[in-house]
Amino acid sequence: MNGRISARVRRCSRRLRGHPPGLPAPAPADPAGCRLPSVAALAGRTRVTARHCKRIPVGLTTGGGLIRTRSGGVGLKSTGYRLDPNPDASTGDAGVTGDIRTFFGDSAAGVTPMSPEGWRGGHRGVTPASPGEWRPCRPDPPPSLKSGPVNAAGSRLWDGGDGWKAEDRTLGMQMLNNDAEVDPGSQTETETAAAIKAGHAPEHLPLGRNLLTDPVWEADSLGWPLPVETHAVSVSLPCWRDVVDYEEGSARVTSAMRAGYPRFFIHPLVEELFGLAEKTLAREGEGCLVFPSRAAARRAAAYAEKRGAERLRLEPFGFGGRKPDGGAETPNAGTVPENGTAAALAAASGGGPALTAVCFPEEFRKLVRECWRYCGETLSSRLAERVLAEYRSLEKTNAHADAVTGTGTLKDIADVLAAGAEAKRLIKERLAAVSGVAAGDVFLFSSGMTAVAASHRAVMALRPGLPTVQLDFPYVDVLRVQQEFGSGVEFFPVADGASLARVRELASQGAIAGVFCETPSNPLLSAVPVDDLAPALRAAGIPLVIDDTVATSVNLNALVHADLVTTSLTKAFSGVGNVMAGAVTVNPASPHHAILRRFLEAELAEHDPLWAEDAVVLEENSRDFTDRAHRMNAGAEALTDWLSRHPAVERVHYPRDQSVFGAMARPGGGRGCLFSFILKDAAVAAGVYDRLHICKGPSLGTNFSLCCPYTLLAHYTELEWAAECGVPAHLLRVSVGLEPPEELISRFAEAMKNI
Repeated sequence: MNGRISARVRRCSRRLRGHPPGLPAPAPADPAGCRLPSVAALAGRTRVTARHCKRIPVGLTTGGGLIRTRSGGVGLKSTGYRLDPNPDASTGDAGVTGDIRTFFGDSAAGVTPMSPEGWRGGHRGVTPASPGEWRPCRPDPPPSLKSGPVNAAGSRLWDGGDGWKAEDRTLGMQMLNNDAEVDPGSQTETETAAAIKAGHAPEHLPLGRNLLTDPVWEADSLGWPLPVETHAVSVSLPCWRDVVDYEEGSARVTSAMRAGYPRFFIHPLVEELFGLAEKTLAREGEGCLVFPSRAAARRAAAYAEKRGAERLRLEPFGFGGRKPDGGAETPNAGTVPENGTAAALAAASGGGPALTAVCFPEEFRKLVRECWRYCGETLSSRLAERVLAEYRSLEKTNAHADAVTGTGTLKDIADVLAAGAEAKRLIKERLAAVSGVAAGDVFLFSSGMTAVAASHRAVMALRPGLPTVQLDFPYVDVLRVQQEFGSGVEFFPVADGASLARVRELASQGAIAGVFCETPSNPLLSAVPVDDLAPALRAAGIPLVIDDTVATSVNLNALVHADLVTTSLTKAFSGVGNVMAGAVTVNPASPHHAILRRFLEAELAEHDPLWAEDAVVLEENSRDFTDRAHRMNAGAEALTDWLSRHPAVERVHYPRDQSVFGAMARPGGGRGCLFSFILKDAAVAAGVYDRLHICKGPSLGTNFSLCCPYTLLAHYTELEWAAECGVPAHLLRVSVGLEPPEELISRFAEAMKNI
C-alpha cells in the first residue's frame, strides 16, 4: 500500500495495546446462537463514543478483539459477530456514535453472524478479499508456514500451523479497507503480522510504526523484517554482537531471523516452495532449489558441475514448466504426484516463467546456493507465493483438470501477467526518461546482481576468453561474478594514477574484455576518474560498465562514458525496501550498441526475470523517485558535514564535491544517500552502533535510514584483506532516508555522546 493513512489512525495505531479504555474486554460468544454475553459486561455503558472508535485502527483487531471498519463500526471478534454502525448513527472524522444495544442487541441492525471459519460480509467501509465475503481462516491448516488470506491491497497473514494469526493471537481474518494507505516508511499492523511467523512473534511488535519517526533499533528487534512486512528485503541486526554472531552462525541470531536480504537469506515462502519441490521431485539423498527459469537453472548446474558436483538434473516445476530438452536436463519419470498437481501448475500458468528445479546430491547444496547468490537469479517471494497459492488451490480440489480449464486460474494468471507487462512498460519509460534514452534500451532484471551478471555475460560474449577489469573497491559480489564466471578478473582496489595507466596499457594491447566500476563505489564512496580513462577504452573498443546504484541516475549521467549502466532498482528507485529488481541501460551512442542490445534481448526472450507482481509493486514505489532522491541527497550532505567536524570521527567517506563525477554530474544533482565513516577509536564503534536510533541492517536507498557495520557483513572471512584495501572492520555505512536532517543529526549526536 502506498500514500497516506489518516493521521488519526496512525497516531492511534502506533502504540495501541489491548482494547480502548472505557470498553471492557468482551466475553466469549454463546455458541447457541445470537445472544451476546458481552452485552451484560457493557451494562454500565449505553453508547459507543467517538473517542472509543477513533482509537481502534481501521480494519484491525486489538488485544480485546475489537474491530473498526472505515465507516466507523466496531466489532467484537471473540463474540462471533461482525458489527456495523447503526444506520442512524452519526459518523464523521472523529468516529461514530450509536446506542450499544443497537450495536449489540439480538439480531439487531448492523450485526451479522460469523461462520466458524471467519468474518463474513462485504459491508460498507471494508473491501472483501473475494467477491461477497472475506476469505475464511483454514479450519484445519497444515503444520507448516503458509501465506494467508489476501485483501484487495495485497497484504497477507501467516499460518504457523494452527490458524491464521497476528501478534496478539486474536486476529482471525484480515480486514483492510481499500482506501487505507500509509506514509512512506510506516507499516500497518496487518503487514506486521504478515511478516512474522505465527508462534514466534516477539512480545512487542512495531505495530503501525513509522520507521522515519520511530525506527526499529532496540536490541529485542533482532530478526524483524525491515520494513516490517512480508516481502521485506532487509532485516534488523540492532547490535554489533548480533552481526558478529550472525556471521559466526550463532543459533541465537539465526533462529530469530524472520527475513534477510533475499540473495543471502531464503524467504520462508521460497523455503516452503523448495520443500514442495523436494517432496515432488527429489530422489533419496537429493535436495532441490527452484530457479525462476531454465536458463538460470542451467547456469547454476554448470557452475556446480565445473566445481566438482556430479551431473545434476533439471526438472520443470510450476509456472511455465516445459519438458526437458536433452543434455543434463534428463526426465525424472514417476516423480509427479498421482493427482498431477505439478503438471497442472505448469499448464495453469499460461505465459508464466518456466520455473525449474535443480536436483542435486545433498552435499552439493552449497555450490548451487553460491550461484543463486552471485548471479542474483533468486526466486521472488511473490512468485513463490503465487505458485504455492495455485498449488493449494489445485490440491484442495483434487480435480486439477477442472481447476486448469476453468475460468478462475487462467483468468487470474492472465490478469497478473497483463498488469506486470504494463508496469514494466511504465518502469522502462520512467528510467529512460531520466537517462535520456529510448525505453527499448532499458532492460529489467530481478535484482541488481542479475543485471550485473547479465552485463558480464554480454561483455564476455563480445570479447570471449579475456579477463575483465574491476576498478576500485567494489560491492563484494560484483567482484565475485567476475572471479567465478568468464575468464577471470584484473582487480585494482584503488583507482589511482598507476592503476589507470595499467588499465590503459591492457586496453591498448586488447588484453581485456571490459572494465567494471561503480560511481561512487560501495562502501568507500570514491569515484573513478572516468573522464581520463573512457577515451582510451573507447579507442581500443573495450566496453565500460558503470554501476550508478549509489549515485542514482538523478545525480549521475553514466551514459556520458559507459557502454552499459547497471542499477539495483531494489535501492533508491524503489525506496520502500519490499521488492527486488535491477536494470541494464544500453548507451545508444556506444559502438557496441547493436550487439549488446541484441544479446540482452535474446536473454530476456528466453527468460523475463522480473516477476509481474514485483513489477507492479516497483512501479508504484518509484513514482516519486526523483523527488525522494533529491531529499536523500540533502540529508546525506547535512549529516556528513556534521560528522566531518565531530572530534571522534577520523574520516567520512563521501564525495564532498559534485565535481568528482566529472562530465557525468547532472546539473542540479547531488551525490547520493550513502556514506561511510570511521571513528578514531575502533573500540567505541560497537557502542555507537548499538546506541544509534535508526534502523540497522543490510541494504541501502530505503525511505528510512539504515546503518550497518558493512565490513563485518560483507567481508567477515577476509577482514585483513579488506583492511589492506582501506575498508577496516569498524567502518560504519549509513544510508540516509527521508527523515529531517536535523533529526538525524540529533540521533547521531546522542549515540556519540561522551566518546
